[in-house]
Amino acid sequence: MPEGSPTSGGGITNEPMCICVPDSKLQNKPYLIGDMQVTLSNDMTVQEACSIAAQRKKQTKLEFEDIIEMNVIIEPYKTQTN
Repeated sequence: MPEGSPTSGGGITNEPMCICVPDSKLQNKPYLIGDMQVTLSNDMTVQEACSIAAQRKKQTKLEFEDIIEMNVIIEPYKTQTN
């Protein structure tokens, strides 16, 4: 399947983009904020898309322990006809 094509589980179009930001609430320790765009099939329900977004968010936060905030943006797969 070509890169960026949707899959039944969702296709990730970008690697997580993480920014290190100091915060006084964390006693000046740096932390990461993640931002990820996920391209999904146009025929998925909102509930299915939200479930996949939650799974990606949880998985990424487990893999990158310093991430305290993770944003997952769902985008529809764009074909040449849309």
